[in-house]
Amino acid sequence: MNIVILAEFVVKSGVGVYVDSLCKAMRRKGHNAYIIADQYVFEDNSDVFYKRNFSKVDFGSLLKNIKYLRKFFKEKSIEAVEINHRRCGFLMKIYNMVYWYDKMPCVWVLHTERVPSSFFYRLVTYKGKKVIAISEEVKSHLINKLKINPNRIVKILNGVDSENLTRLSDEEITELKKKYGVPEDKIVLCMHGRIDKVKGIDVTLKAISALDKVVVVLSGVTENNTYYTEIMQLIDSLDLKGNVRFTGWITPREILSMSDICIAPSRREGFLLTAVEAFFLKVPLIRTYTGGYTDMREVCCGIAIDDWQGLSDKIADFVKDRHMYDEMVERAYRFASSNCTLDVMADKTIAVFEGVRKK
Repeated sequence: MNIVILAEFVVKSGVGVYVDSLCKAMRRKGHNAYIIADQYVFEDNSDVFYKRNFSKVDFGSLLKNIKYLRKFFKEKSIEAVEINHRRCGFLMKIYNMVYWYDKMPCVWVLHTERVPSSFFYRLVTYKGKKVIAISEEVKSHLINKLKINPNRIVKILNGVDSENLTRLSDEEITELKKKYGVPEDKIVLCMHGRIDKVKGIDVTLKAISALDKVVVVLSGVTENNTYYTEIMQLIDSLDLKGNVRFTGWITPREILSMSDICIAPSRREGFLLTAVEAFFLKVPLIRTYTGGYTDMREVCCGIAIDDWQGLSDKIADFVKDRHMYDEMVERAYRFASSNCTLDVMADKTIAVFEGVRKK
């Protein structure tokens, strides 16, 4: 098939990794997949990425983008379009109104469990022929809040490239810990993702403030980040300078290999890719009851949003017994292997495209 993935930006975030990984997986399977976005931070590939600014929705910008897409669709014989951001959906809504006699079939992917659901939002949101929900919570929101017919919704859990998720050697882990100043005699917690309030870093800091045998390692970009400034102030007020390490951007394999437990006290999620990465590396996970929890509730440990005391208690229990989650970790690995590989996600997504493809 010939497929276009539309996104405002493809950066090192959950949505960005999804878009980049899906495109590469489809191309490996023999399909012609392209990404059109304003920003693409992964390795440059002129055969895959085409730059276009979708953030402006004024009349002039819409007209230019519609003309660009019309030409691109014809040149590449595009059969279906995947929409990953609201403005891209609005653009395709207008496109299919203009070219009503030659509509392009679209599939919308919702990446979060909560989006505005007012009458106006439902009116301007373009759902396409099919909607992909990346978790049970997202599917529920689509049905109950956005009033989308369940028959139009397909649930496809996020997948990751498991071939790159093998544990580092003991020697490599030791070197990494030295690099980031992580003590060998501490229980290492990790939070892998962007430095953002929605990720609940403040919850983790409050949770460890009464624990003396743990250190938390955080990845993500800190430069020009106002929330990072807030976090540093909280670290000072809780006297946690010796218990927190910032690594900057680091691969899942690296941060999870040197961690004893993965923490994800997010306030909002769509599915949580970090969870699957932890499952493949056999690192136990404590996460909030946000998007994706229902699908993985048998293979992780859940806490309520903002429940720092509950998180602290579970970490303290783990400090007392580091083998308490061994059985759960093995179940999590089997769950991820069966449901959350990149191949499984790509095959299911391609099946959706084939169902709506332009004849």
